Amino acid sequence: MRTMQAALSEARTAIGKGEKVGPLFPTFRKIRCAWPTNPGDRNAAFDSAAQSYLAQVQALDAAKKEESAAAYERVLDGCRACHEQSCGGAIPAIEALRLAKTGK
Repeated sequence: MRTMQAALSEARTAIGKGEKVGPLFPTFRKIRCAWPTNPGDRNAAFDSAAQSYLAQVQALDAAKKEESAAAYERVLDGCRACHEQSCGGAIPAIEALRLAKTGK
C-alpha cells in the first residue's frame, strides 16, 4: 500500500507534467479508521481534520488539470493543519511536497 507521502509525491510529479492527478481518495479514505502514533491524538479534532482533509482530496481528484495545482496545495494545507495539532514531526516532509513557486 502506498503511503500518503508517496501518493502525494506522485501527484506532484503528475501536476508538474500537466497530467491528471488521482484518484487519491481510494488510497486515503481509510484515514478516519487510522490511529496516530500517539493514540491519545485520536479524538474529535482528529476526526474533524480527517473529514476536512478527505474533502480536499476529493476536490483534487475532481479538479481539472488547470486547477490541480491549487487543489493539491489545499490538500497539503490540510495535512499541515492536522499535523500542527499533533505529530508535528511530519511538517518538514509535508512542506517538501509543495509545488515550486514561480515568479508569475
